[in-house]
Amino acid sequence: MPWWTLIKSFFTFKKKKMIQQIGKDLLKSLTGKDKGETIVYREEAGNNSIICFVHGFNGSPNETFGKFPELIKAESEFNGWDIVSIGYASDMMPTFGLKIWAQQPDITKVAGYFKTSIETLLKEYKRIVFVAHSMGGLVVQRALLSLDEKDFDRITHLMLYGTPSGGLHKATLGKWYNIQVRDMDREGEFIKNLRADWNARFATKIPFYFVSVAGELDAFVPIESSHSPFDKQYYAHTTGNHTDMVKPEDSNHTSFHVLKKAVINKKKHLKLFIDGDLNRLQGNYAGILNSFKGKLDVMSKGALREYIFALEGTKELDDAIKVLEASSHIKDNTDFIGILGGRYKRKYLDNELQPDLDKAIVLYQRAFTMAESSDNADKANQIYYHAINLAFLHFQNEDISNGKEYAQIALKNANECEDDHWKYATIAEANLYLNKDDDVRANYEKAIALGKDKPRDINSMYINAINALSKLNKPKLKEEVDKLFKA
Repeated sequence: MPWWTLIKSFFTFKKKKMIQQIGKDLLKSLTGKDKGETIVYREEAGNNSIICFVHGFNGSPNETFGKFPELIKAESEFNGWDIVSIGYASDMMPTFGLKIWAQQPDITKVAGYFKTSIETLLKEYKRIVFVAHSMGGLVVQRALLSLDEKDFDRITHLMLYGTPSGGLHKATLGKWYNIQVRDMDREGEFIKNLRADWNARFATKIPFYFVSVAGELDAFVPIESSHSPFDKQYYAHTTGNHTDMVKPEDSNHTSFHVLKKAVINKKKHLKLFIDGDLNRLQGNYAGILNSFKGKLDVMSKGALREYIFALEGTKELDDAIKVLEASSHIKDNTDFIGILGGRYKRKYLDNELQPDLDKAIVLYQRAFTMAESSDNADKANQIYYHAINLAFLHFQNEDISNGKEYAQIALKNANECEDDHWKYATIAEANLYLNKDDDVRANYEKAIALGKDKPRDINSMYINAINALSKLNKPKLKEEVDKLFKA
């Protein structure tokens, strides 16, 4: 068969498929089959974060994104995230049903529907990720601008795929018969007002993770319209045309990777958590940050402690350090001085910079000295807490003599305290520095058993133990301890 015949056959086939699709879309429009509905892909007890898909013009919640929601559901790193696709009325022509013509809602009205959905359907979620395609991105942008502060703060990510944020030239041709098409006109009132309101609200910084993704073969929404309204730091690109870009066939697709990079936020110091538990913990942390927003000056000590852990678990370590160093509690509270020392210790473990190690030693030494001279009822607890951290830090600093001295002090004071998981973790770690390996295993087993309902504490013990064992070059014991914690 001649090559030109093959080419002709190919384009004839593509044209036939396109006409068939247009026919199906028109039939849906004329019979009112494209009304909004909500498709739930995952909804599990205990989940406090959700990924919400929003289709575009003439799309639908169950077809626009193809396998995308199921691919997320199949990826273990997204465990703990609920997944939903919310639809709305959007047809090629005015909807016809029961012999009555009904005008399409404009984008502002659809945005109002999404605002209500955030306030009702999604009201229990502490983190909300919007994955919006095409006109759906305009809907979400407008909806977010109308939220009150409490609901707005729950929006953690906005992912726009092929969204005409700058409007469309082509919209002029269709605006006479469809109000949603009219709203996408780049010279229209909706686009102009949206961009003005967005720029006024986010003049300095967009306060959530934001990315505008353009398709390399998107002939419907040009890259200029997707990207130009935003700063270059928010740009991303993906493969496919306007519809294919949100229909990944597998988890290797660029669109999937863009979403995964944005949403998955694994922290080195939380490595013992399995994926679902980690995502639920970070959801709780997001709720803590929102609930105490603007209240730093009036927080109780307990609230500040939780706030610091939440910052460290979801944001950057330096954010937690900044809040602690500005707190009045850091002046005379040995517990908070130790918490600040722990943040610098964590920084050192992340980047191995000597100034961070030195700062951690200074802070723990200060807290240790204060604890020794105090007459508080929990004096022995505070002494062993700071002493075991000083032992750890001195061994990291190759100061074996000081390391062993503080290990002995920690061991003595821990043995004087009532039983709890921290007591036995301290005894285990102290014996590790004193080369009493048999006592290490036995006491870590007790610590794990007593702290089984405190996963964050167990994780902290694990991080200290594994780093200490690596520094001491005890691979066999390290493997045994690793198995103990992961059993």
